[in-house]
Amino acid sequence: MADFEDGKDESALRTIGEVSEALDIKPHVLRYWEQQFSLLKPLKRSGGRRYYRPADVALVERINQLVNEEGYTLKGAEAVLRSRGGAELDRR
Repeated sequence: MADFEDGKDESALRTIGEVSEALDIKPHVLRYWEQQFSLLKPLKRSGGRRYYRPADVALVERINQLVNEEGYTLKGAEAVLRSRGGAELDRR
C-alpha cells in the first residue's frame, strides 16, 4: 500500500498530488489512466479537483504494477483487472 506521511487517516481522501508523490507517478499519467481505465474513477468536486479514495489508490497501485513492472499494455492491464473481479470496482 502507498506510504502517505501526512498524518491523515488511512481512509481519508487524497488529492492527485498526494497520490502522485506517494506512488512516484506523475499527475498527468494518473489523469491519462483515468481516461484509459474505466474502473478508475476518483471523486471530482467543484472545479474538477480529484479526490482519490483508498480503493482508487489501490487500483492505481495495481495498474502501475501491471503496466510498469509486469509489462502489460493498457488494454491488457484493463482486461486483467476486469477478469480478476474488477467489476466490483467499476463506478460507472
